[in-house]
Amino acid sequence: MNKISCEICLDLIPLVNDDIASEDSKDAVREHIKECKSCRSFCSKNHLEEHKMDDARIVSKMKNELYFIALIVIIFGAMLGIALTDGMGIFYNILIMPTIGMIGYFTLSKKSYLVPLILFGFMYVFMLIKYTT
Repeated sequence: MNKISCEICLDLIPLVNDDIASEDSKDAVREHIKECKSCRSFCSKNHLEEHKMDDARIVSKMKNELYFIALIVIIFGAMLGIALTDGMGIFYNILIMPTIGMIGYFTLSKKSYLVPLILFGFMYVFMLIKYTT
């Protein structure tokens, strides 16, 4: 294996720490650290370790964020569609309500039947408030 200089090793250490460096670069840094005391002390200060990313945790966080964003879109879209039912804006519901249904279907897959029920509830409350006052 080719030996690397201390400057190259010091440049590669942050990449190895972040797990961005290639396997050859990681091996070269490890070999250099075994032989060089100054680089070894620098690495001990920066804790040169193997970092493993928890992919399942990251994916679950992303799914949760997308789930909540979709729910917010469903709620605001439903409110907008219901608010437009009185007047000429009712024709926008041709676009709004199917879009809300699709977002609800793909977001809530197994519980997608809840979207029409929630829309019915919103509509009932809206009409109740509007026509009783």
